[in-house]
Amino acid sequence: MPEWLVIGIEITYALVIASVALAVILGNRSVPKTLTWVLILIFLPIIGLLLYLFLGQDNRKIKLIGKRALKRIVDNPIPSNAKIDKEHYPEKYSTVINLMASLSPQASLFGNNSVQFECSGKEFILSLLKDISSAKSIIHIQFYIFLDDSIGTFIKDILIDKAKEGVKIKLLYDSVGCWNVKRNFFAQMQNAGIEVESYLPVRHPQIARRVNYRNHRKLIVIDGHTGYVGGMNIADRYIRGLKWGIWRDTNIRIEGDGVYGLEMSFLTDWYFAMQGKTGKAAKFPLIAPTRTTGNVKIQIATTGPVGQWREIMQGYLHLFSQCKEYLYLETPYFIPTESVRHVICNVALSGCDVRLIIPERCDTRFVHAVSQSYIQEFLDAGVKVYSYKPGFLHSKLIVMDNDFTSIGSTNIDCRSFENNFEIGAFMYDANIAEQAKKIFLEDQSHSERLYTHHWKKRSRRRKFKESLLRLLSPLL
Repeated sequence: MPEWLVIGIEITYALVIASVALAVILGNRSVPKTLTWVLILIFLPIIGLLLYLFLGQDNRKIKLIGKRALKRIVDNPIPSNAKIDKEHYPEKYSTVINLMASLSPQASLFGNNSVQFECSGKEFILSLLKDISSAKSIIHIQFYIFLDDSIGTFIKDILIDKAKEGVKIKLLYDSVGCWNVKRNFFAQMQNAGIEVESYLPVRHPQIARRVNYRNHRKLIVIDGHTGYVGGMNIADRYIRGLKWGIWRDTNIRIEGDGVYGLEMSFLTDWYFAMQGKTGKAAKFPLIAPTRTTGNVKIQIATTGPVGQWREIMQGYLHLFSQCKEYLYLETPYFIPTESVRHVICNVALSGCDVRLIIPERCDTRFVHAVSQSYIQEFLDAGVKVYSYKPGFLHSKLIVMDNDFTSIGSTNIDCRSFENNFEIGAFMYDANIAEQAKKIFLEDQSHSERLYTHHWKKRSRRRKFKESLLRLLSPLL
């Protein structure tokens, strides 16, 4: 190869790397994330460029749904008595409720709800099958993972039977989460009259932009009055567990006005996934007037990688800063952003009882190693950290001060807060908080508490690996 051509290739390559680095800097992201990308591009230019194409592009300015389509959803009438007026907000959390409502159109505060916890895949599936069997008009289902294993196939067959009865069914799944599912699995449902769509399908050349931004939401709406939300997907492992232990997760079943929030979230995602395939306006199924409901106050919060704000993370920051007594958290992946890390440590340093449960073993070794690197700082701040031993703890449960509970799909990690589309139920109710606290303490009883003097005895090799991988935490 002529020398002049080699020099030309080198100059072109250097300009490409410099241009990408400049784009990262001008993106005005967080300083840690910007520095991480720049360092990767400088020291690992080829790998860094590939990683940036797949994982690094900033989608904050991309509009996932047009204003007209969103207007069709937002303008649909919700009965005035379903929303709670501002003057009746719980005084302690009025600013948080206002914050979430201003950030998300479906995050109105809804009353008249009853909530049932489901702490195992068996509980969830049995309850879901019962509700699906009794469905009369609509079933809307959205999962990150819907596998074609025995559980997934069984639910598929039940849905097909309901479609034959005339129930209108929409199924939305994430393209990456269901990457290994055979096409025929979803085709069978489509052939039976079920509307099936994938979210942000990964096809060349869109793969570079889309693979990093996944829809991690898990929700179900049945006949407009019953809904499910939480951490569980549709797969055998949620019932049978893993080879090395049980799969411990948390979902909630909602009856009442809060289902409007779930339905709005679903329809918003559905309109985007349809990509203009239909012009029909979305309609909210009315809550059955004869259905008995409770008095739990619920907000359905969503978040995503587009737009200026990171809604659920900002809600947590505001909530945690108001903690007066205790803050209990459990999460499978613990890679907090700088702001979340600081506020949790500050709550503990202020004298509140802060407890964190994470799994002893994880389904992702790389992420688990990064999570381990944060533990020492939290122990030093006075956070009581526990390691769940019976299996994989996949629950995303937060309970605070005997009157606030959060259940949803959001992990306490950078990916959930900044890159994924997530959903969660914010519940302002003492009875629900009491139930959530009992669930947390039951998990704690199956966990081993980590102490500073033991944690510091980890091998140097392990500490080095954790610290090295932590450098990539802003990208996870």
